[in-house]
Amino acid sequence: MPMDRVLAQVAREFELGTPISVEPLAGGSVHVVKLTTSRGSYVVKPVYQAVELELYSTVERTLNARGIRQARLFRT
Repeated sequence: MPMDRVLAQVAREFELGTPISVEPLAGGSVHVVKLTTSRGSYVVKPVYQAVELELYSTVERTLNARGIRQARLFRT
């Protein structure tokens, strides 16, 4: 999957490193991708509704507090 301008911008804005590759995640939405950079791998998923954003934020905090590592949510 080719690197698009949006993903390159995400990598720059959040100092994720130099983009190396992007690939879809198996069994998921075509909008959810694994972005690999010089600093690691990240799951990138757009959120369009405030209710989804709040849900993901709550899940992240709850699971991390219980020792189940979750990616940090970056709000843009």
